Amino acid sequence: MCISWSNFHTKPCDSGHSAIDGQYLVVSNLLSGLDRYKLPRMERILSSPHTIIVNVPLQVAIVPQEGWIVCRGDNGFAQLFCFSSGKFLACLSHNNSSTL
Repeated sequence: MCISWSNFHTKPCDSGHSAIDGQYLVVSNLLSGLDRYKLPRMERILSSPHTIIVNVPLQVAIVPQEGWIVCRGDNGFAQLFCFSSGKFLACLSHNNSSTL
């Protein structure tokens, strides 16, 4: 499987990184993992914890056709989460910063 980060709809923000799909906003919160908010109320409905070793903005992408949230790691990995449950699915190692 090859996923290019340039194919995802992502927007940088001041506190981390976010991805929006029209109904939900997913934000890397720079502290404990990912938070998912329901639009337009901005109600937090789900949190997905993941390890943050170095506190830097982590790119986030929603992959609606697969039901995934992908969060770029801070140390040579990316993490895959289930969009509906927020559960951790897999850790993907990568050597190239633009392609998994």
